Amino acid sequence: MRIEPGYLNPNSIFKRQPHAAIAHLGLFCVTAWFVWRFGAIALGSLVIFGFLTYLAINKPFYILLLTIATIFFPANFEKALGQNFPITPTRLFGIMLLLAIITHFNRANWQYLKSNKTVVIAVVLLLWGAFTDLVSYPEYIATFLIDTIPSLIVLAAIVLFVEKRADLNKLLVVIMLACLVTAVSGFLQPNTGRAAGLSGNANSLAYNCMIGLTLTLAFIKKTLPLVKIILLLLLAVIFLAVFGMAASRSATIGLLAVAFVVMKNYIKKPSNLVIIFLLFVIFIYVAPEIFWQRLSYIPLPGHAAYSSIQSETGIRAWMYGRGWELFLESPVWGWGAFSYPKISGSFIPYVMHSWYLAMLCEQGIIGLALYLAFFITVYKNIKSGMKEGLNIDNVSKYLLALAIGLAVSGIFGTGPLGKLVFVMAGISVVLAKISASNDFKGTNVAVATKQ
Repeated sequence: MRIEPGYLNPNSIFKRQPHAAIAHLGLFCVTAWFVWRFGAIALGSLVIFGFLTYLAINKPFYILLLTIATIFFPANFEKALGQNFPITPTRLFGIMLLLAIITHFNRANWQYLKSNKTVVIAVVLLLWGAFTDLVSYPEYIATFLIDTIPSLIVLAAIVLFVEKRADLNKLLVVIMLACLVTAVSGFLQPNTGRAAGLSGNANSLAYNCMIGLTLTLAFIKKTLPLVKIILLLLLAVIFLAVFGMAASRSATIGLLAVAFVVMKNYIKKPSNLVIIFLLFVIFIYVAPEIFWQRLSYIPLPGHAAYSSIQSETGIRAWMYGRGWELFLESPVWGWGAFSYPKISGSFIPYVMHSWYLAMLCEQGIIGLALYLAFFITVYKNIKSGMKEGLNIDNVSKYLLALAIGLAVSGIFGTGPLGKLVFVMAGISVVLAKISASNDFKGTNVAVATKQ
């Protein structure tokens, strides 16, 4: 194609399209002024913000993938941008995700969200947490809502924008890769103690490794090429190695629960059991000394370290005792969401290392009952995808094991579990939706055959 020199002449452009020429000139002047006034970095940020806005309006699924990826390593963004920086990338993606939901919302979506038990219980959980703060400590409401509403937005976005099995696969792959990035950062971290990586916390890193490992095993199939199977097994070994470096006892209990459920589901498939056994043997050899030290150092009540408030185990024992006392003082609605670090009476604002006891202490019996009901709906949703013949039954079995593993980890863990459970809840709704769609198609085929 030959370009006439006249087409490049500004005078020619102005004669053909004067409005376009004026618009381009105005854009150039505004850009030049913006760079002069705020700098090139601010201009780049504005361009990125515009691109993300375009994705939110036109490609909401990709905004969801970006948001999900950042959930697994938010602490690094806080450190890189400064503790007082008001808008971190994670929050920015959350705003874009909310924009995507608003611009794609319609009556059908509203009816579906309103009729879905998992979403309804999640909303009730949020409202109950805000109510407990309002009754006890109103100053905690803002903190609770800022921390919880994004999780609810992610749950709604997964339900609305993940419609097909292919979309679900992409979502799970992004989660696995995000966990892998966090795991590698923990492996490369120059630290003689427990690894934390981009997650900023050793327990968070261990949970990420548990999620990444489970999803990696879910993707392994006999039909895959040998090269891909070897690559996935290598990723599994990496997750195991970094899991050992994180040395989290609560996550270890959860991972054992995952392994137990997987073996129970695949008891008739020796190949899966062999893989799990080999990974267990490898872990025994690659786990660092700090993992075995922390795992073996769990003194029973009556032990000197257990009764010493200066030891880690003693601190946790004091936490559990203090949390139970606070629960007995206000058993119905507790002391308010996120209130334990302030009301425990400790000079150091410890976070309760038990998800369930924290719920009892902060949100009372009703709060814990709502959370258990929420988890039961997640369990039922995933179970519906385990029907024989569905193309999601293999993934569903591993996701069920992962959900149970996270629930078990909550006995002695807390913190990131809240966000992870909301992500799992959204995925479970998608599995139930795909399962129901397959059942509907199967019913139609059966009816057509009879006719």
